[in-house]
Amino acid sequence: MDGCKLKTLKQILEGLPKGSIAGFDGDEGEIVVYKQGTGFYGDDGESDFKAKNVKELKSKIKAMGGNPNKPSFGELPKK
Repeated sequence: MDGCKLKTLKQILEGLPKGSIAGFDGDEGEIVVYKQGTGFYGDDGESDFKAKNVKELKSKIKAMGGNPNKPSFGELPKK
């Protein structure tokens, strides 16, 4: 590993948006998802959105160019 520095778990976690549960690569950049009450809040840097359940959230992520089954970090609840 010539000049390559590995990050510690703490460094990785500190680089994630605070309170986020998952992130996805979308058309306009990274889509970051947060749990909000009984639903979800998402933000892609250009716009934000709310979803009342996982099904709606996955649909919105897909519409923004993300793959809801392949997060770049974290994970969505199963239901």
